[in-house]
Amino acid sequence: MTDLSLVRASLASTTLGADTPFALVVHFSVDSVVAFDVDVSIDIVEAETGTNVARGQLAAAGWDVSWLPRGDYEVHALAARSGLRQGRYVAHVALWHHDG
Repeated sequence: MTDLSLVRASLASTTLGADTPFALVVHFSVDSVVAFDVDVSIDIVEAETGTNVARGQLAAAGWDVSWLPRGDYEVHALAARSGLRQGRYVAHVALWHHDG
């Protein structure tokens, strides 16, 4: 059994422009009794080229999720403007935690 499972990630719109609001919701579950030092990272890549154009990480943004008990959770990544040029994008999501 894995300690963290990605359930769903939903980007409000896959077509973004510089003034388009950015909204991504990541649903995940903690499957073990407890998970320590939980972190979520998000990479935004151009759909056609695969070029990474943006990256975010909870811990780097100052969020300290020291531990979470078993259960279902969601993380919201929001911005009033995406700052990206007009185009189609894909969000790559990774869940991290400290073993032991």
